[in-house]
Amino acid sequence: MSIEREISELINQMARAVQHKRLHPGDDTLTLANIRLLTYLYSRVEPPSINDIAQLLDTSLPGASVMIDKLELDGLVARERDKADGRIVRIVLSQKGIDKFSSHVEQSTEMLKIVLQDFSERDKEVVMRFITSYVRLVESRSSCH
Repeated sequence: MSIEREISELINQMARAVQHKRLHPGDDTLTLANIRLLTYLYSRVEPPSINDIAQLLDTSLPGASVMIDKLELDGLVARERDKADGRIVRIVLSQKGIDKFSSHVEQSTEMLKIVLQDFSERDKEVVMRFITSYVRLVESRSSCH
């Protein structure tokens, strides 16, 4: 088997592991899609609309609403009316959502430190270059379709 094939299988295995299991022990509320949404909300200057979120997650408006409902019930996000256009509902992170997201980032960083602890700085740079190149390729191909 070629090294490219082995890497491809490992990437698929990693994606399945992350997708089907909770990312951190004891974390029974956040799915991969939830984390993607919290990351998006955390990085935005202006809070997105439900339509923006549906597009990000490549889902329907009702699908995005269901996810937001659950996160709102958990106290992680809140709905706010747009100040300029009251018909538009915007989604914002609550303080609890910010804290949960920050905790996720810390836990993820700790997991990576464990995995990378025996890697040389050069090896870490190679891993980073590979992941960056791979993500760019996937994003460029997905934006073409």
